[in-house]
Amino acid sequence: MPTPTRLFTTLAITTSLLGLLLLAGTTPAATTAAPDPSIVPITATGTGSVSSPPDTAVINLGATVTDANSAKAQDNLNIIIDATIKAVRATNIPGLTVQTQWVSVQPQFDFNRPTSTGQPSIIGYIASNTISITLSDPKQTGRVIDAAIAAGGNQLQGVTFQLINDAAAKGQALTQATLDARTKADAIAAALGLRITRVIEASTGAVQRPWPTPNFGRAMMTDASAFRSTPTPIESGTLETTAEATVVFAAVAK
Repeated sequence: MPTPTRLFTTLAITTSLLGLLLLAGTTPAATTAAPDPSIVPITATGTGSVSSPPDTAVINLGATVTDANSAKAQDNLNIIIDATIKAVRATNIPGLTVQTQWVSVQPQFDFNRPTSTGQPSIIGYIASNTISITLSDPKQTGRVIDAAIAAGGNQLQGVTFQLINDAAAKGQALTQATLDARTKADAIAAALGLRITRVIEASTGAVQRPWPTPNFGRAMMTDASAFRSTPTPIESGTLETTAEATVVFAAVAK
């Protein structure tokens, strides 16, 4: 049997340990809830696509001039491009912008007439200038092309249609993708004798903005008379915005 002194010492040590534990805020470890075995996760990926008319057109056109003298070729080209830009701006179409894309002067070679050093002879120079015209109203594309060609432009590289204000189209495509995922999940659940009860997790892939639709042009003849009687027909068509959504559903037995 322990002596009174030893018993008092043991009680004191026990009391001290209890006090330290209380001061440290020690509590029993929390237990993690086990997953509900009755819930079956079903993962489905849906896609959505929305067609929209473009809201922007980009026209690339310009002129090319050939002359035996490089400075003269450049001067003649400057006169044509200046007139072309003025004619385009004179259409007074709201939201129209013009930007220079390419300026160059390149020699023309005759490989059948080599110089004394064996190099091909330079027989002239080609001066080129390309401008990019952006329109917020694609319906005016043909009108702008006609004005540019009538003013002297003789090169049409192409027209590109874009959808700049695409927020509404993105939202519609994501909605379609999410509903498509739910439809697929319902089909899987029905085949397994289950029913969907709730959403566990949802995520979306990158929403694909519509790629610009290029309509490549061709080199135009310098004689613009052919373009004055018949307006240039332009069809902008539609652009596709696509989206993808992945959803994890919880399903239980029916």
